[in-house]
Amino acid sequence: MNQDNRLNEMLAQMPEVAKAVNAFSSEAVQQRVLEALLSSMGLPKSEISPSRPPATQLEPAVANTGEPRSHGKKRAPSKTILTIVKDLNLKPKGKESLAEFYSKKAPANNYEKFAVFVYYLQRILELAPITCDHIHTCFKAVPLKTPSSLSQQLRNCAHKSGWIDTANAEDVKITTLGENIVEHDLPDKKRSSNAAQPVN
Repeated sequence: MNQDNRLNEMLAQMPEVAKAVNAFSSEAVQQRVLEALLSSMGLPKSEISPSRPPATQLEPAVANTGEPRSHGKKRAPSKTILTIVKDLNLKPKGKESLAEFYSKKAPANNYEKFAVFVYYLQRILELAPITCDHIHTCFKAVPLKTPSSLSQQLRNCAHKSGWIDTANAEDVKITTLGENIVEHDLPDKKRSSNAAQPVN
């Protein structure tokens, strides 16, 4: 086959070559396909694309979603930082202090403590709204260690015991059931009597 016939045959096949190359979205893949096709037609590889180095790795096509690429780093979950409510007076004049009220009710677990604190803030101090910071301040005033994940534990208390209402996290309230617990069931008479019995 002379050079003119070979050139004409190559030109006739170019539309099919272009179609095959354009079927790939990655430039690197297109380059490799083009090199393979032209090489199979007898064109030396050095003449195919002298200005561009051959691709060393096939790149998968990636859809452009407009979102920033993730580099495998996960953001650390944000932690709620509780603060002391400095203007919260827990020793009000003419009223029972929180420390006295807490000692009298003797709550034994966190749920009972939540109910006592919210009751005191809402019914004795007549405070509204009551936030996690207010309850945190109560723990510090008694003093007790504030439970970790306070907001979640308050929600658990509301869900499991029904003593407080956390439908609005920025306005925690005592429920009627919670009022009854604080007013009539604390301190636990059985627990108190058992604690008072001497150990043999």
